[in-house]
Amino acid sequence: MLLTQELSSSGREGVQQRREHSGVQHCLIGNSPAIKSAIRDCQRFADTRCSVLLTGPNGSGKRHAARLIHALSSEGDSPLPTAYCAGLQLERLDSLLRQSPARALLLCDVDRASDEVQVRLLELLESVSQSGHENGQMTSHRAWRILATSSCDLASQVQLGKFREDLFWLLNIAHIGLPPLSQRREDIPLLIEHFVRRWQKCGQPNSDHCLTPSEMDKLLNHSWPGNVRQLQCCIQRAMALGRLGQADWGWLLQHFSVPPSPSESRHDLVAAAEPPDIESLTYALVKHGVLRADQEQELLHEYVVNRVERELIAQVLTECGNVQTKAAHRLGINRNTLRTKVKDYNLEILEQPSNSPEYK
Repeated sequence: MLLTQELSSSGREGVQQRREHSGVQHCLIGNSPAIKSAIRDCQRFADTRCSVLLTGPNGSGKRHAARLIHALSSEGDSPLPTAYCAGLQLERLDSLLRQSPARALLLCDVDRASDEVQVRLLELLESVSQSGHENGQMTSHRAWRILATSSCDLASQVQLGKFREDLFWLLNIAHIGLPPLSQRREDIPLLIEHFVRRWQKCGQPNSDHCLTPSEMDKLLNHSWPGNVRQLQCCIQRAMALGRLGQADWGWLLQHFSVPPSPSESRHDLVAAAEPPDIESLTYALVKHGVLRADQEQELLHEYVVNRVERELIAQVLTECGNVQTKAAHRLGINRNTLRTKVKDYNLEILEQPSNSPEYK
């Protein structure tokens, strides 16, 4: 089922035309419950004017979902300026704000915004959400809408002091989570069909894109750490090399993935030839932790995060030969802090001889 079949028909014809023209349906194709839920959320928030935080692993379609929200809104005819927050300067941000008559902005990787940019966004969102008096006259400003994407857990960034809590709440008024491709494998055949048609329209020679059952099984069972973006590039590469139906998918999947690091290969969880990236692992771990926790679990953060921290400290201590000074340096925390956590987590470590050389 394509995205157009998910959108309600009444009063949406013009909006659908804008959406199709801008290509925002990319990555949001499928029949899976996860992607259907994300599309419904995009529809629900389109005309609310509230800011939306879109999260999910890299390549899962966060930017496309944000553009869908804008296209479905009453301002969909207006451009949606887009900024990538890594290295974004205030001057560039202010320039983009002046280019948005709809008073809407898409911020990609908002977790990487500098302190100065975070302060500017906070001022922007707070000032336009209020009414006041100017020269004795009552004034009212239309609120800015920020559509922000992040591949990491912003709440954890807040707790680590790397992201402003007040800005987090203003951005997280509405939230949409995009699933990794590994959690919507049933959408892979439709995505492949879409990408084949897309590249044929872009000038790729017509090719036989009928895959045998065994070839399709290889694609369905692949881990896809790069999610929909990786699938898209893999299909394009197969078409560039020749007939899609005659591609050597075993070779393609082996050579079109990020290889595991030596440290990763030591653990069963990531011992496969193509382990998932850290974003996918984090997403799966948190999701599993939430599902395993009791419904009445009040200390959910402690239940999940403390277990991850304990395992991290244990592995780093082992890697550093149980030398706490070295482990603290490796972890980027104070030695006294490490000692406290070792005690709190009941970690057993070998005591170092008093004459052992200090790590420098």
